[in-house]
Amino acid sequence: DISLSDTVESIIGCTSTIDSTGKNIAANIIANELEFITRCNLKNGLRHYKYSVSNIFLYENNFKTENIHSLQVRAAILDKWASEIIAQSFRPIDYTQIPQNHHLIHFVEPQIYTLYWGQEFNVHLNFVSSISFADISRSIDVKSFIQVYFKSQISFHEALAKLNQILFLLYLLTNRIFSLDYIYSDSCNNEFVYKANEQQLSRYIEHYNNIEPFTALGDFSNDEIKVVFQKWDTLYKEYNVAIDLFFEIHTNIYSSATSKIKNYISVIDSFSKNLLGEKGEIDETPKRAKFLLDIINKYNISKQESSQLKSQFLKTSGKELKTRFANFIEIVKKFLPSDLDSDFVTKVVNTRNNITHPKSNSTPCYGPESYNKVASQLNKIIICYILLQLDVKDDIINKFLKNS
Repeated sequence: DISLSDTVESIIGCTSTIDSTGKNIAANIIANELEFITRCNLKNGLRHYKYSVSNIFLYENNFKTENIHSLQVRAAILDKWASEIIAQSFRPIDYTQIPQNHHLIHFVEPQIYTLYWGQEFNVHLNFVSSISFADISRSIDVKSFIQVYFKSQISFHEALAKLNQILFLLYLLTNRIFSLDYIYSDSCNNEFVYKANEQQLSRYIEHYNNIEPFTALGDFSNDEIKVVFQKWDTLYKEYNVAIDLFFEIHTNIYSSATSKIKNYISVIDSFSKNLLGEKGEIDETPKRAKFLLDIINKYNISKQESSQLKSQFLKTSGKELKTRFANFIEIVKKFLPSDLDSDFVTKVVNTRNNITHPKSNSTPCYGPESYNKVASQLNKIIICYILLQLDVKDDIINKFLKNS
């Protein structure tokens, strides 16, 4: 007869499983931020409650979320992204005498591959191998992990924020949005596994079996990939709000086209803050310009006074979004279709204004039937710009666009 709450802050208990040797192993478990979904009455009089869980921690001994030294991330796609390194660890051996129907392969576990060495943290690609025996056959399984070492001890919350920064870059480099298997921490005898509910993080990602990256680590030399990670860290420090906003939409397959357009334009607004245009040009496209021109025509104002009015009220400062957006597109235009020009800029900005202010009727603009296409174009424009800022080679960017 116990009535359970709609929300439960946390549940603490234990969980167990049978390992590969048949041994029963157990771990402590903490489930946090439970939200009630449904319940049913069972035949024996018991009630079954179902909750969604924001995140869980698994641990054996000590557990605390402070003083984190490092985090490791496991995602299956990393094995394919780093497949060239893994393949090089298997080396055939030429023996003069090998039993019939037998093969010998020499395996050397790959060394840690450094992706970034910075002032606050280092990023490495780590490899862990396991050998399986079955009768006379043997197999070697190699798994890849992203490992982030922090130069100072930080809280788990801070560590996750830094880790998300790295994951955003990996989404770009693989040209895929992928889910994580888990996050692992081993810091000062504080070992635990963390798994988050991505829907609680507002990430709605399509799950595919054997997901393939569209680009690979082998597309970059070691020096090139280090430059990419270094420039990403610099870019993120300056534009973290815009980048977080971009990936909030980019990682949510349920985002509406109107939300994408609004937020992508906000991202471009931030990225283009220093891309100022020429001062002093007359812009007759804003809504206020139409109002002023109607007055000039209605009252038959002289040409001289008309010029003075236009100069006073319609002269651009070079800081307008349309001007900066046009300069933004100019940077990436070699990767874009030719129709993404100044007319496209005007129509997109007006469309954003109409979405944001429903009573507005800025023209020219795109109709709702074009919103999905416009959102997709804005997505590609932003990603092209980011990749260029990271010194990614043109052929890699073109490879990305071909598979987007």
